[in-house]
Amino acid sequence: MGIRCRLDDWLKRNPGWWAEATHPQATRIDELLRPVANDPHVAGKLIDDTSFLAPLIYGAHDTSIIAKLWISATDPRTTTTHIAGQRIIRLVRAVFEEHDWNDGIAPTWNDLIDQRRIEKEVKDLLGQVIAPWQMQFSGLAHQWNWDVQEGLVRLRDVAHSRSAALALANGLADSLLLNLRVLPLNRQLRLQHIDDVAFSIGSSTEIFQRAKIDQAEFQASNIATLLSLPSQSPLRVPWPLSLAVSQATRSLARVFDDSDEVTKTSAIDKIKSREALAAIAYSAVWVSALSQGRINEQTLEPPAEVQLELQHTFDSIINQADKGELSAMIND
Repeated sequence: MGIRCRLDDWLKRNPGWWAEATHPQATRIDELLRPVANDPHVAGKLIDDTSFLAPLIYGAHDTSIIAKLWISATDPRTTTTHIAGQRIIRLVRAVFEEHDWNDGIAPTWNDLIDQRRIEKEVKDLLGQVIAPWQMQFSGLAHQWNWDVQEGLVRLRDVAHSRSAALALANGLADSLLLNLRVLPLNRQLRLQHIDDVAFSIGSSTEIFQRAKIDQAEFQASNIATLLSLPSQSPLRVPWPLSLAVSQATRSLARVFDDSDEVTKTSAIDKIKSREALAAIAYSAVWVSALSQGRINEQTLEPPAEVQLELQHTFDSIINQADKGELSAMIND
């Protein structure tokens, strides 16, 4: 009997599955999911074959198993953009829409305190699941075939959890690199994609700032590591030398500090943080052009068209992000 059949059979015989998850011992769902949670194929198939997702979100006493299940099933290294979108959209809707399945009196003893603990930890883990795909909630929403307005609302819902917001913030540069790794061969589509990524950066940074992530919590070292990526690129990679990278790194961290002193200079810091992300994007587009054969591997000198594209990338992250920020504010 497959895992889904065993899960369905147990749920039929245990209508109080959601209350049993609040008991101090592992549930049958813990036992069923633990061996397969780290297997992307099995985890993904289980989610896709399950029409009623709530048990795969709230049915385990140990929510770390739930986190592993969903992270495995949506890992960019093993999952396509389209499939990850189908799974994540179902997940966020299941979390933030009405929970009719637990209305009324629980058929078994229910620990309300532990139930709240599970609900909080589920919202916390959403940040880890969504972080690589956060741009598909705004500027790249068309890749998931859903409305950008709903995407922004859901992203803001997720960011209400400080742990989730922190995971999203720390994953923004990774998401940027993921979405610039392979660019369209058509020039117009390529430039539009870069603009869409820039829009996403504006949306995310605005939402993060409103989530008031404290500087002490923000892992600036993560951004510092990402800012070192150009040095790992091919020799003589063009790099905007005018950037004060260390200053940009500090500014990116300060964007998430809500102290009175930092608030006074938040506008300047936001610009500097975008410069840091623009520098990362610049390098990513250069590497993409090299891999597509649009830059000569021998000379490593980008032709005029690629130079214009690189400048467009940098300018777009700085300027186009304003539209994403405005959209996030309008949908607040």
